[in-house]
Amino acid sequence: MKPDKEDQAVEGDSLGLWLQKQLRVLSKGSSGLSPETLSWSSLAASLLAGGMLYGAYDKPWLALLAVPVLAARLALDSLESIAVMETSATPHSRLLSRLCDRLADLSLFLGLTFWPDVRVHLAMLGIICMLIVSYVGECGRNCDVRNYSGGLLCQTHRVVLLMFFCIMHALRPGATLSGFSTFEVMFVLFIPLASLTLLHRMDMFNTDGPENKGD
Repeated sequence: MKPDKEDQAVEGDSLGLWLQKQLRVLSKGSSGLSPETLSWSSLAASLLAGGMLYGAYDKPWLALLAVPVLAARLALDSLESIAVMETSATPHSRLLSRLCDRLADLSLFLGLTFWPDVRVHLAMLGIICMLIVSYVGECGRNCDVRNYSGGLLCQTHRVVLLMFFCIMHALRPGATLSGFSTFEVMFVLFIPLASLTLLHRMDMFNTDGPENKGD
């Protein structure tokens, strides 16, 4: 049985749910915006932030400008989640939302792989870990697993993590930690965080999966 609206309201990570709660009043004023519009807007914000990060190697102040754009992306994602729950979005809308989410994530991080002081194999490993986390989340949706989108490297947390490292790069451009540049440290963190997130989601599947649900 598919989750109803009440079930959907408790899905996700605590930070994402907090943002939805804070923006729920605002969403009433933007009730004319469809989930599709918010999906495209979130993707546009991510592409803009990704372009800023691509140029932030030579102009570190661009990383600081990317922070409010990333915050806007988080707000748009929360408004989109509210719109999906309150408007009974069509399968097409849900598919578009998932596609835009994945494209948005890639647009944020792929530009960093072209930085001279970011080892491309390390960055790609971090991105692959992120995509595996997203893939397991999608598998959970198909299996009717509740709270499938939480975990330390869920979508909201990784955007916040990126915002933090953007600020660090803007304040200390060229800084290193044990031979790793600022964003290399971020990609290194992705690996253990992704592992913990996968264990968390697999544990929820084992606990809340269809075969363990009551009548």
